Amino acid sequence: MCAALHSLPAVAKLALSTISTQHAVSDETFARSKQVLGDQGVVDLRVLTGTCGTVAMLLSMAQDGVLPGKEPPLSRACRRHHKSGWGVLRSHP
Repeated sequence: MCAALHSLPAVAKLALSTISTQHAVSDETFARSKQVLGDQGVVDLRVLTGTCGTVAMLLSMAQDGVLPGKEPPLSRACRRHHKSGWGVLRSHP
């Protein structure tokens, strides 16, 4: 768990853990989270879990790489743009 998460209240850690494993929280945990964190805090907590989950999936996919015999995505487009004289980061002429 990253350092920023260590400072969260216990109910927030419980909510994060439960959302991550069960994809929902009990009414009791939600009510306690709302009481401790407020409406905006509950929304922020949910955004945090969604963002962390998305980043984790992207990192996992990056570790797997491209299957043997397959071409990396966008490689043809990048080669085509490179040959035409304009880079990927530049706007199309």
